[in-house]
Parts: sequence; structure tokens; C-alpha cells
Amino acid sequence: MKDNLLMYLPLIAVVLFMIILTVLQQKKQKKRMEEMQEALKVGVKVRTAGGFIGTIVAVTEATVIVELRPDNVRAELLKRAVAPLDEPVPDFQDEEEPVSEEEDAPTEE
Repeated sequence: MKDNLLMYLPLIAVVLFMIILTVLQQKKQKKRMEEMQEALKVGVKVRTAGGFIGTIVAVTEATVIVELRPDNVRAELLKRAVAPLDEPVPDFQDEEEPVSEEEDAPTEE
């Protein structure tokens, strides 16, 4: 009986180690997200969970109001639904560039 238990001891140790690592990583990720949400302030460019890019114009305890370009639409979102942008995004132009008929027409080869 003891031999069988000793045979499974390394497997049990590996499983416990994996569980502990997973829990520690989740705690670390949750802490980073909470710090990021607390650091949100007016003027910061953010990306929403839906993929929209905008600028924070107001911050409350649980939500932020984000101004979305190019129409300056304002949306109230939960803090957990936005994340600061890591890479710069080009500014949007209010005017659409005209498309010539040659570019719009399908090409035949």
C-alpha cells in the first residue's frame, strides 16, 4: 500500500505546483488590472473592449466617459472595459478623402 502511495507522490507534487503557479499568476494579473484602472485619468487615450479608440473626458468611481472620434460621441463605460493604449494611434481626419472612379472600379486582368 505504501509503495503505491509513494509512486503517486511526484505526480501529486507536480499537480499542486501547477495549481499554485496558476493562482499566483491570476492574483498578479488582477493586481495589475486594478492598478491600471485606478490610474485612468482625464486626457488618457484608451481602447475599449469593443475595439473603439477614444480619449477619457471624465472619471467616476466605477466608470469613465470616453469621447470617440471622429464624431465626438461620448460613451459612459465601466473602467474594466477600457485599457490605455500602448502604441500611438494616428489622429482621425474629419474629412473623408474622395475616392476616384478608377480606384473604385474593379480591375480586370
